Amino acid sequence: MIKEALQYVVGLNKPEVIEVNGHSYTDKRLDRIEPVVIRETSAAELSTLTSFVDCVKARVERDKAYDYSNLYLHIISPTCVKAYEKANELDGYKTDICRADAELPEVNFGYYYDSESFNILLQSRFCQDETTKGLLSIVGNVKSSDVQTRSDNGTTQTVQTSRGIVLKEDTPLPNPVTLAPFRTFVEIDQVASAFIFRAKETKKFYDGDEKEIQFALFEADGGAWKIEATQRIKAYLEEAFKDTGVVILA
Repeated sequence: MIKEALQYVVGLNKPEVIEVNGHSYTDKRLDRIEPVVIRETSAAELSTLTSFVDCVKARVERDKAYDYSNLYLHIISPTCVKAYEKANELDGYKTDICRADAELPEVNFGYYYDSESFNILLQSRFCQDETTKGLLSIVGNVKSSDVQTRSDNGTTQTVQTSRGIVLKEDTPLPNPVTLAPFRTFVEIDQVASAFIFRAKETKKFYDGDEKEIQFALFEADGGAWKIEATQRIKAYLEEAFKDTGVVILA
């Protein structure tokens, strides 16, 4: 009697399938049992390509935690790269290993700086060459706040600069100018691109009656520099992981 009762109770747990209008229904809920995959608690956060390469190699060659053939190096942007293991067959999720975000000085393109701030900006946040030298010469010698807008045709502007002790002359602003600001990882050569160099006269914020000249740079390559920077990062990683079989996504 007890045996029959137990069999009856067990039978109650079996799902019953009911057909209604050509559709199948069950009176039991079916839950998927998720497999357990042990992963890194968090991906390492780095700031240089050198540390990124060292981290990946250490996890593969020293710790034996991964295999190069299962890794992907993803160049997300000119300032960010990420390493992860391909999706696990058990749960379908990938394992993040490390990520590097470049620490770069800020440059506000399209923003007008006073002559001193612009001078510092050019010297500290751009690769130095003959172009930056020429711009510094113009910015450093502006002694008058008079921007000669009468000759501004939308492409060429003229500012008044000092020549010698007392002489002044009208100086056209070069346009476009090719500059290489620091905007990707320092381990690779910075990408040069075209910029529009502009000047304007404005009142000083601390003295409403006194005027000053301000300068700005506007990006003029449509973002093409990002493609070149990405390719340079890829070339760097390909050299660093030569013959390892790791996949590099750019």
